[in-house]
Formats: sequence, C-alpha cells, structure tokens
Amino acid sequence: AQLAAAAQPLEYGATLETKIASYDSYCNLFHFILNSDGPVDLEVPNYYWAWEVIDEFIYQFNSFCAYRQKVALKQDNDEDAQILRENPNTWGCYSVLNVLYSLIQRSQIQEQLEARKRGEDPAAYAGEYGSRPLYQMLGYFSLIGLLRVHCLLGDFSMALKTLDNIELNKKSMFARVMAAQFSTYYYVGFSYMMMHRYTDAIRMFTHILIYISRTKNFQKNAQYDSIAKKSDQMYALVAICVALNPTR
Repeated sequence: AQLAAAAQPLEYGATLETKIASYDSYCNLFHFILNSDGPVDLEVPNYYWAWEVIDEFIYQFNSFCAYRQKVALKQDNDEDAQILRENPNTWGCYSVLNVLYSLIQRSQIQEQLEARKRGEDPAAYAGEYGSRPLYQMLGYFSLIGLLRVHCLLGDFSMALKTLDNIELNKKSMFARVMAAQFSTYYYVGFSYMMMHRYTDAIRMFTHILIYISRTKNFQKNAQYDSIAKKSDQMYALVAICVALNPTR
C-alpha cells in the first residue's frame, strides 16, 4: 500500500494537514527501505513507478516551500502559520537531500555507473542492496532528483556534478521514461544557462525538443500532455539563450 501511495500525486488544493501527512508517509516509506535489517524484499512495478516516486517527492517539496513562503509573506492565515511554526522540519531541504543521498549511497549506484564507464561489470560493485532493482532504480533516479533539487536551491555547478557518471544518451536508464528524460535535459540545460554556458544550454534544450517533436504522434497520454506544456517554457529559454549568445 505504501508503494502504491508513494507514486500518487496529491489532489489539487490539498489541505496543509494533508501535505504534512504526505511528508510523514514518505518518511515512513524511505525509513523502511533504507533502515530495515537488510534489503527489503519488494518487487518494483516498473521504471515509471521508481521515477514517479522520486519526482512526486521533489514536486511536493517544491510546492510546500512555495506555500510556506506565501503564508509567511501574506500573513493573513494565522491557523496555517501556526501549523507551519509547529512543524519547522516538514519538507525541509536537509531532510529531502538526506533521503536522496541516502538512496544513492545505499544502492551504490555511483560505483556501478563508474564501473560501467570503465567497461567493467557493474554487478561486481552493486553490493547487497544495489543488486536489488528497488534500490538500483531509486538510487539512479535520485541522481536525477538531486539535479533538480540543486537547481531549485541555486547551486547549478553542484547540480551538474551529480550527473558526472550518467551519460546523456538514449542508452541511459533515464531514457526509458519520457518524463525522466525530459526533466534531465531541462535541468541540465537550465544549469548551463545560469552558468552562462549558453551554447551548451541550447544544445541540451534543442536535443530534447527535437526528440519530443518526433515522438509526439506515438505518445498520446497524460504524461506527454504535461511535457508538451513544459516544452513551451523550454522554447522560451532557447530564445533567451540565443538572444544572449547569437548563433548561426
């Protein structure tokens, strides 16, 4: 039940109590996965589920921070302000980063990716946990999640560094999930742009935009509709990069 609930997005307009309860549910789930006596024996439904768990976790962190800021600035909702004061660590940066880094460390995904780049067998570096699909997938997508979180925190150099061992090509695991692929290129491109590496940013943005335009007739689903809307923002970012660094 926890696995199924983790990948389910919150309803639009969810109450503050619901958002806090969702955070507690995530904490319980990740505590179970990371701190049980040995690897937990759970079957991962698929790559999409693993991505959606991490993606929804970060989305809720981002939206909660935005709401907390809104309450602090408006100061017209005393009840919610009091609840937030009583729960200062809920959806905190430290706890979110701690979960992502813990999943990466527990799965030994960095060591596996480094071995693959050297042409060695990654299984030899997986360890007891990393050999399980549950830990391997969550650890891998936590790297993509860290890219996004560091972007949100404004540390664009660190954001790019999290992907040192991930090759940006169609053979990588993230390419198996359209939303993960789009998110990866979006935040890598955005990081390049904020570091004034406009040519690299344009290369990232145009690569994924071309891919989306070529596959739009084959991916008519809710996930693709969301990506199509986000791609409009990416076109605007390309225009900004071209204006700041004109290319032929």
